[in-house]
Order: sequence, then C-alpha cells, then structure tokens
Amino acid sequence: MTTTAGGVWLGSKLVLAPGAYTTSGGATSGAIDLGDLEGNLAFELNAALATAGTTPTLDGKLQHADTEGGSYADTGITFAQVTDAAGGGVQLRILDRSTIKRWIKYVPTIAGANASFPIAAAVVAIKDWAA
Repeated sequence: MTTTAGGVWLGSKLVLAPGAYTTSGGATSGAIDLGDLEGNLAFELNAALATAGTTPTLDGKLQHADTEGGSYADTGITFAQVTDAAGGGVQLRILDRSTIKRWIKYVPTIAGANASFPIAAAVVAIKDWAA
C-alpha cells in the first residue's frame, strides 16, 4: 500500500476518498479529485442504516465542478434511499470520466428528527503503473 496526495494505492487500484464520516445534518463529503484519471471509474457509497432519529431517511446524489472550491452542479447520478430499516449497504455507480468534471462530492439529503447515518464514500480507478 502506497499513500499519494489525494489517495492510496492498493495494488493497481487508486482509492480517492474523503473517508468515512457520519452525517446528521446532511453534511456533504469532502471533494474528491479525479485529476488525471480516465475511462470509467467506480464511485462507492457505503451508507449503513440510520443509527438515530425518528423516521430517518437518507437520499444522496453526486455533484461536480471544475475546481475544488468552484460551483458544484448535479451530475444526474443518485442513490437509493436509506432508512433505519432498508437500503443500507454498498451502492456502486459507474462514472464516465469524459462526462464528469475534475472534482466530485457526495451530497446527502437527510429527513427525520435527529437522524444520523454512518457513511463512507470512495472512488476506485484502475491505473497503469507504467503511465
């Protein structure tokens, strides 16, 4: 395992992620830099069932921008709803790098009183070591 700026190499897989976090107010993930990656990438969202709240729901989407601090817009990529009883687990979405801007964020929308969800987000890409 080799650590580089913005990610970790696990074999030939580059994992770029803000890491695990818990959101109780709909906190957006950190920005993920897709940098020089090309082709199809896998975005992995691991959202466990709600750990707190009354009738909690979690919906999410991906947004992208040209720069890390830029203006983010919807990509059209969404995720199945998670509650305290359904939909938890890993959800994968394939990203065509040619249609996604350089920076992406996972943007959750949480409903319900005092709702909280543990979340991990990652981008997995295959990169040729010789490149």
